[in-house]
Amino acid sequence: MPGPPDLRASVTPEQVRLALLAMTLLLAPLDLEVILVESATRGEELHRLSFFAWDLPALVLLLVSATDMLRRARRVRDPVVAAVTCLLATYVLSALLHPSGRALHTTVRLLEAVAIAYAVRQAERHDLRLLLWPIGMMVALQSMLAVVQVSTGEVLGLGALGEHPPLLPVGDTVMAKGTFSHPYLLAGWSAVVATVLLMAASRTRRTGARYLLSSLTALAAVPIGLTFSRMGVLGLLLAAPVVMWTAIRRPTVRLPASGLAIGFLGSSAAAVGGWSARAEQTTGSTGTSADAVSSGRVEFLRQGGDLLTGSPLLGVGPGQYGPALEASGLVPPESPLFPVHAVPALIGVEAGLLAGSAALALLAVMGWRALRRAQAWYVYVAYLPFVLLDWPIGQPQGLPVLAAWVGAVLCLARVMSAAPAPQPVLDEGRGALPRRLRDEERARPPA
Repeated sequence: MPGPPDLRASVTPEQVRLALLAMTLLLAPLDLEVILVESATRGEELHRLSFFAWDLPALVLLLVSATDMLRRARRVRDPVVAAVTCLLATYVLSALLHPSGRALHTTVRLLEAVAIAYAVRQAERHDLRLLLWPIGMMVALQSMLAVVQVSTGEVLGLGALGEHPPLLPVGDTVMAKGTFSHPYLLAGWSAVVATVLLMAASRTRRTGARYLLSSLTALAAVPIGLTFSRMGVLGLLLAAPVVMWTAIRRPTVRLPASGLAIGFLGSSAAAVGGWSARAEQTTGSTGTSADAVSSGRVEFLRQGGDLLTGSPLLGVGPGQYGPALEASGLVPPESPLFPVHAVPALIGVEAGLLAGSAALALLAVMGWRALRRAQAWYVYVAYLPFVLLDWPIGQPQGLPVLAAWVGAVLCLARVMSAAPAPQPVLDEGRGALPRRLRDEERARPPA
């Protein structure tokens, strides 16, 4: 009598990593937080030690992928591997030089982010297809919440999932944030997801799948118009020329590209008052200095430069930007503390010039590889403004999005470059090849 099936033999490590990755990406937008240690630094919500829901599957993913990542780390000739290895090494050295619970917490989170990026980078075509549908359900949830939040001005009882303070006002309306802790986190997540869905919809040859993915692309673009994120607009503007060019050459791009434009422009038109307020700030109506137009980013960059001057080799320590800034006296006691709004600069201040240079090198390599494939370029430029003009690496819900973006760009550049002919990311289903051969036979003129 046959015994029960051996599940260990039927489940591969790749499937385990894919399941953990899917759980991490689905939990990342949820502001589910367990506070471990409160911080005495001003702006404690940005500097305390906490454990988010996505940390658990990400930590398991790190443990499962550690052996494989270490084996592949020997490929030092790969510039991506070299940049990431240098970044991690300097963070570990900086944490040893500036030991603290916050340094350990930040370094472990960075390792989790590397595991997320690695899992996405290694995904194959069928893996991408499986990941799209649960992400699509999250797109529908975030878009619905964004619309209702702007309409009602309320967070809809989401305080039960986390803190969720009142929505930020802008003009005569409020900035939507879905289940994220800040509107710009939602905008960045939407930019990545919308461009990934646009790519997937343009690559499938199944009409029904293309219409469904195009609809999800439109939904994913809705929160960008309701968060009033100038970085979100800048990312779409950077992607627009390549999208329009490929739409002219490939008809399959036209439907999802139209969906993205309709989703963003429609939501923006419905909340035009908020965009008018943002336009006044951008054009200098609230101030004529570059710092006023950039919402303080120039001053944040100057503060970061002053901190880096004092510790150029290994920085002030991982996660120690807030306490170091408070101790420096660069910010008046009554003013809130904000880190430098640029990911490479923040990495450089916390872990030293070598780490910051490694981050810049990684961005440059990603851009070079994405430049060869339009689909990877969409995703790269759509989120790049958030990396250069914000600090998602220092925000618990921004870090997994940043990691997924890095992995997605490298994955798409690899998958598309490896294809000998244009092949869909979403497969055509069983029986597609025989159907295509039969159609070609019918279209062939008689002898």
